[in-house]
Amino acid sequence: MKNKIILIPIAIFAIGIFQRCTNNSTKSQKVISQELLYDSIKKQSKSFDIDLTTIVEFKDTDSTSSNFNNLFLVIEKDTFPLIPDLKNKEFIKERNTLKIKFATVAKFTSKTYENDSLSEKILKSIIIIDKSKIIEKDKHFVVKSLILGYPVRENGIKFE
Repeated sequence: MKNKIILIPIAIFAIGIFQRCTNNSTKSQKVISQELLYDSIKKQSKSFDIDLTTIVEFKDTDSTSSNFNNLFLVIEKDTFPLIPDLKNKEFIKERNTLKIKFATVAKFTSKTYENDSLSEKILKSIIIIDKSKIIEKDKHFVVKSLILGYPVRENGIKFE
């Protein structure tokens, strides 16, 4: 009986240490927001083409280009690579962080603006790095629906 009493706290402590190590591995990145960009310019066949952009914040110590190229968006059972827009990165000096906007190769269509079912899928989606670690969403995370009223293109990728 005494052995069980001693073993239980040791097991709980070991599990806590293990979880802390795995959770800290992605604390240096956070998903700030995701934007659904509805293209009204090319609205054909009575439906919008929708692009998805994701803004991820990196701590400065983690801002190597290898970290930017290994991000993936997981929606239900599908995985899509995220493409960084390194020309428009934003360095925030007071927090020592770097914000980068990522485009998704996934293409969506919708007959209505602000499609609730699509927004719900995006809310439930996760961002992973190196195909294993989940990047947490910021406590102020938001999914925005925006409509493009003019063409904006950069290297074949649409941005706001």
